[in-house]
Amino acid sequence: MNLTGIKARLTLIIAIASLAVLIASGTALWTIGDIQGEVSEITEKEFPRTASALTLARIGERLQRHGESLMTAAGSDDRDTIQNLIGADLSAMRSQLVLLRQLLPDLRGAEEQLVLLSSDLAFNLTSMRQNLETQTELELSVLYKRAQLMDQKEGILQVLGPSVLAINAIVTATDAQSAEVLTKAISSQDALLTSERLINSLMVQVLLAERATNAEEVRQRSLSYQRTLQQFLNSVGNLPKGLKDRVQRHLGVLESQTTDGSIFDIKTQLLSTVALLQATIDQTRGLATALDQEVDILLANDQRSIMETSGRISDLFVTHTVQFLISSLLIVLLLVVLAYSLIARPIVKNAMALTRAMTRIASGEPDVTIPGLQRKDEMGDIARALSVMKDTIARIHGLDKELAEQSQLLITTLDTMTDGFTVYDANAELVAWNPRFLSLYNLQSNMISAGTPIRQVHASLARQGIRVFELHGPETDYPTVARSRMLVPKQFELRAPSGRIIEMRSTPIPDGGHVTIHLDVTEQRSAEERVRQAQKMETVGELTSGLAHEFNNILAVIAGNLNIIERGLSDDPRLKERAHKAMGAVERATMQVERLVMFSRRQKLSPEDVEINELISGLVQLFQYSLGPDIEVETELEADLPMIRVDPVQLENALMSLAVNAKDAMEKGGTLTISTATGPDNSIEITVADTGIGISEEALQKVINPFFTTKPAGKGTGLGLSMVHGFVSQSGGSIDITSEQGKGTKVLMRFGASLEHVSQPGIDVRTPRGQGELVLVVDNDLGVLDVTAAQLEALGYNVDTATAGEEALAKLKANPEFKLLYSEAMLPRPWDGEALAKGAKGLNSDLAILLTSAELGALDHVPHECLQKPVPERVLARAVHDQIRRKASQSSAHQT
Repeated sequence: MNLTGIKARLTLIIAIASLAVLIASGTALWTIGDIQGEVSEITEKEFPRTASALTLARIGERLQRHGESLMTAAGSDDRDTIQNLIGADLSAMRSQLVLLRQLLPDLRGAEEQLVLLSSDLAFNLTSMRQNLETQTELELSVLYKRAQLMDQKEGILQVLGPSVLAINAIVTATDAQSAEVLTKAISSQDALLTSERLINSLMVQVLLAERATNAEEVRQRSLSYQRTLQQFLNSVGNLPKGLKDRVQRHLGVLESQTTDGSIFDIKTQLLSTVALLQATIDQTRGLATALDQEVDILLANDQRSIMETSGRISDLFVTHTVQFLISSLLIVLLLVVLAYSLIARPIVKNAMALTRAMTRIASGEPDVTIPGLQRKDEMGDIARALSVMKDTIARIHGLDKELAEQSQLLITTLDTMTDGFTVYDANAELVAWNPRFLSLYNLQSNMISAGTPIRQVHASLARQGIRVFELHGPETDYPTVARSRMLVPKQFELRAPSGRIIEMRSTPIPDGGHVTIHLDVTEQRSAEERVRQAQKMETVGELTSGLAHEFNNILAVIAGNLNIIERGLSDDPRLKERAHKAMGAVERATMQVERLVMFSRRQKLSPEDVEINELISGLVQLFQYSLGPDIEVETELEADLPMIRVDPVQLENALMSLAVNAKDAMEKGGTLTISTATGPDNSIEITVADTGIGISEEALQKVINPFFTTKPAGKGTGLGLSMVHGFVSQSGGSIDITSEQGKGTKVLMRFGASLEHVSQPGIDVRTPRGQGELVLVVDNDLGVLDVTAAQLEALGYNVDTATAGEEALAKLKANPEFKLLYSEAMLPRPWDGEALAKGAKGLNSDLAILLTSAELGALDHVPHECLQKPVPERVLARAVHDQIRRKASQSSAHQT
């Protein structure tokens, strides 16, 4: 063999080393054979038995914990989860018991007791699961019974409530009542109030029984319920017959609570089941403790056996280890001598020459001769590789120069960016940043340096009050931001108290860390929010307009029928007064519908020149009376203000709405200040300020949204500020709302000054009547059609009706004697009101046209006079009379 090469020499040494390994392996196998017999005793018998016992003990402990958790579970989902865990552990326990019986066919002592205790524990947990299912069913039954009782209570209160209010109104009315009416009202008031009190008392007994902790307390509540129920039934017997019949419809569920299956019986069963569950838990806890003790006994026996076997194994191991070490030492000495002689000494000599050449290359010498380039062995290969490395280093120096130039260009680019830029390493420490990053967050340059931890930067931002949010999502915290940016690309929003919004776009770096761009998106977000708000207001406005159309049609039917009823009750003043009051309610409902659509800017205003100080002065006394004695109303009115052109009724409604909002914000009293002043650009400013609790910054952004309210449930509709905003906007004005929590809220409305005074002509209040003229009424709402025809007939007209445009045209074509067409403007196409009017004029050019609609938008684009539903009878009478008379005058003039 040629031993001049390093490879050949290493092959010889490897062969010798392999022989040594074979010898050592034989020694090790001999040692393992001796130890194997001792180890098998432990692995085949002691360890499986010990492992099985420990597994049973752990399962027993888990079952005990699951049982206690099952008793305290908050809901059915938690109970189902725990019961699934118990089922899995019971299955595992059964498997371990089968394994233990296989390992120990003849169970004795601790092993036998261990199996018995485990079986008892499994039985207890199964029983507990069944009892818990019973408890859950009983709890649901209690909740169902209580819900039934609450529904009956609400039904009874809804029957009694309006009667209580009506009788209170009679008793407290300032106008004189007859002694007989007053006596009956007071007698009925007592029965009604007693019934209300007793039904509430019945519900109190039910709720107390539901919270009872023992059976005796439930029994006492049941007896109290029965006594109160009897009193309630007696009180119902004293009610007026109409009310008594309606109340008795709701008594079935109340009376069933005195029989078997009542909520009191179910609650007693529930308490009994809970007591049984607690006893089972205590017994389970005792079984688990006994199981632990038996496992400890079994482990102690196994430990003694294992220690004896381990002693024998230790003696064998020490003996064979000494023999192995001596033989290994001799082999290692032989290998060291061979390696030095054949490899180390020649390699060191040649390596020293190469090292000197490498040192000169590293010092920057361009011309260095590499020794050993002509050698045929491995050292020659190293010399040739070093020569290639020398050429590579020369190229690297050139690349370093180019890289320095590119780095300078990159730094200049980052410094001139309009967006912030940061780089963090895998340890979340700052590596690079640009000046724009510091200016965006108002950070001083001496606060930031290379290696600054990200948590320190976040702490500086938090001290400035800058909050962090998920992009278009909820608020989060800075630690979460720091973690998530390391894993996946993320975007966040930072919002400063000044209103500035900064968007962070982070991208992880493959080797750890992340790169982040910081963009100032304040103006962009503001523009997006304005667009969203405009779209939302338009959508809600469309919805509200449609609802107003339906309500106005309904109110038109009610108003027309009330007019007919009122005329027919001339011989009964009391019923006529009732009809008159109902008509007033319809008018108030109509006004509420107009207010409902005000925020959509679809209502039809009636503007006129208004002296604002005079209007406010006339409202002060009303405000003081409405707001109560705890709220002081003050005015600060600038003198000699010009008039403003607005709808005075809607302006009064807006001021009243703001006053009511102020009252709700000053529950403990305060001051309401209404002031006027000259604003910019010759405008007039009206300010309503209170000293209430104020509005949070978050809520302030939403207060003009329809149906948004900060009031408790049942105390506000969320339309007040929306209607005010809609009225002011439609009137050509603007509104500004500012608030500070704990100090109050200020609403500023700004209107343009009036340029001229428009006088209103006098109105003829007499109701004209017809002379038998033939009128065709068209409406697709049968209720409106019926009441309109009845009204016109009562006014002295002959009336025919139609429900669609085709039917109306057929009647007009058949009878040319019709004097007026009165039609719904929003009939289904193709024959809507405008098309029908055009077709009717083609059949009879002398026909007068009058349209009507409940749709607010329909009144502004039709070419004919259009009445807004619901139409008061006097308005209908005047419009029909005027249209017929005007058309007759035009026809006479044309013939002349």
